[in-house]
Amino acid sequence: MKLMLWERFEALEQVDWSRYVDRDLLLAIMALLGIGVVMLCSASLWVAEKQFGDAFYFISRQLVFLALSLVLALALYQVRLNFWQRLGARLLPVVLLLLVLVLVPGVGVEVKGSRRWLNLGFFSLQVSELAKLIMVLYLAGYLVRHRRDVQQTWAGVLKPLAVVTALVGLLLAQPDFGGSVLLI
Repeated sequence: MKLMLWERFEALEQVDWSRYVDRDLLLAIMALLGIGVVMLCSASLWVAEKQFGDAFYFISRQLVFLALSLVLALALYQVRLNFWQRLGARLLPVVLLLLVLVLVPGVGVEVKGSRRWLNLGFFSLQVSELAKLIMVLYLAGYLVRHRRDVQQTWAGVLKPLAVVTALVGLLLAQPDFGGSVLLI
């Protein structure tokens, strides 16, 4: 059994990972993460010391969440691309339903005149953030599945624009102008 595991590990070492990993993108992500940690450290040391008696309170929390997000990113990297392409189309009706539910009095939480959140008990969900993510997944999958239609006909372009228009209309009803602009 150990020999088989070792052989698999050696086979992984021989794989040309540069085919699967965009080094420039990975370098940019690591640089942004590093800059973010340095900025947080320089901006929060005295505040954390004053409020919590620990100058590294915010930094330690940020590093824990950063480590968790990197583990999650590695796990998500293992998922096949065609799964993500199908997932966007399947989650789009769910997001539309959630955006409608936010507008229902008593279901959507109103804060400062805007209904943007759903109270799920242990946390509140801002549906517009979820809508942005799902819209990216949906459009990416749509463009892969209907590439020829998008390139050759106006109908191929207008169909996803109708979906974007519906989502933007629901966001403007909340009102969430910033989310609408980002979605467009």
